[in-house]
Amino acid sequence: MTTSSLRSASILLLLALGSPRLEAQTTADVTAADLRRHVIALAADSMQGRSAGSPEGMLAARYLAEELKRFGVAPAGDDGTYFQRVPMGRTEFLAIPELKCADTAGAEITARAGVDFDLAEGGCDARELKVVTVASAAEIPKQADSGAALVLLAANATERGAWLSAAGIPDGTGWGLIVALGAKEAGSRPMERPPRARGRVAPQTPRISVRGTLRAAFAERRIASLTLHAPIRSIELESANVIGIIRGASAQLAEDVIALSAHYDHLPPRVVPEGQDGIFNGADDDASGCAVVLELAEAFAAGKRPPRTLLFFFATGEEIGLVGTNYALDHPPVPIDKIVVDINFEMLGRPDPELKPPARMWLTGFERSDLGDELVRLGVPVVADFRLQQSFFTRSDNYALALRGVVAQTLSSFGLHEDYHKVSDEIESLDYTHMEACAQGALVGCRRIADGEFRPSWRPGLDPSKPKARERNTERQDPTPPKDG
Repeated sequence: MTTSSLRSASILLLLALGSPRLEAQTTADVTAADLRRHVIALAADSMQGRSAGSPEGMLAARYLAEELKRFGVAPAGDDGTYFQRVPMGRTEFLAIPELKCADTAGAEITARAGVDFDLAEGGCDARELKVVTVASAAEIPKQADSGAALVLLAANATERGAWLSAAGIPDGTGWGLIVALGAKEAGSRPMERPPRARGRVAPQTPRISVRGTLRAAFAERRIASLTLHAPIRSIELESANVIGIIRGASAQLAEDVIALSAHYDHLPPRVVPEGQDGIFNGADDDASGCAVVLELAEAFAAGKRPPRTLLFFFATGEEIGLVGTNYALDHPPVPIDKIVVDINFEMLGRPDPELKPPARMWLTGFERSDLGDELVRLGVPVVADFRLQQSFFTRSDNYALALRGVVAQTLSSFGLHEDYHKVSDEIESLDYTHMEACAQGALVGCRRIADGEFRPSWRPGLDPSKPKARERNTERQDPTPPKDG
């Protein structure tokens, strides 16, 4: 067999057998051995990096779902399953885009991709479109026209987005093409080959931006019609968030939801010479976080139901822009305003060399809310994130929830090790005794919140969903780490 045939056969075999299983059974106690078993399953070479939209990514999702089912955690995905399907795909461009315009005098203008215009999104087969030009949101016709190109004379992308949103068509739905004004200077190099494939399904309405003298012609409303030819092939991919739930036992508090989250996707393999390692196992990033959330799920499922509801959320597509989490927020499994807190777990597989025991983890956005102080009070081995220059608060799934007003922060012990996003992020590189201490500490804090005795809140002026607070970094003004725990 060829290499690709062998890989295809391996995928089919894995799908037939189910997710990687281990003979040893986990226990209800949080242990290093159990954490290691989960990491072995998720970060195995057979998972091929479990990138979002890949067959191996879905194998990882099935493993997570099977574990939640085995623990007795109820499903909270689509149609009574653990899976929330997340639309994902790939767009392949089949030719160099071509654009021809007719000005109001009837003259034809042949535009060059890369010089006179750029294809921003989507594609289409050649067809003539009339031009409708607007200089404000109020001028956008109430009825979209699929036989027309809508030209937006907005100053920038933010203004264009605001106009389309105000018109109720944020994606330009219903129009044949959206045209934006690009750079005033023409591009220096015409496109010589089709655009690279993109890791998403093309939107229904394509978009282009026009440059140079063509931009001036559109801005002066001298273009009457145009024909765009940009053939594409869209391939839908299978991808899903994995969601489980333990319903709260209290009639008064069961509507309150504690979300415990981690992302399970990592990176696709790279092509390397035979004998070299091209698999990004992602043991620390973020099989470690998923392992911790699984252990927390098992511990809660084995005990008495807490007053508040617990949601266990494993996101896909974090590595490509928080895709799974943003989709879940647009299609929430529970009302967003009922989420009391989201504690996200990201890269807990190794001790941070800048911390000394009993400190084990740091919490992003520490001084934005009162969550960190409460965890410290409970004896959870956590300190404030002291690497503000890394912007860790905005770099994981918690941030998507924080922008919706949810108190959402990440626990991590990433010490900037050199294996980040490299093939050397392997199973054996993790410290499972350290992970056990992190998970056991997190369990203490999670139990406290789930019992309903504490409700985290943003501090005044530091809620990231408020524009003025969004970019503030106030977690620690002292850039040096706490050495004494």
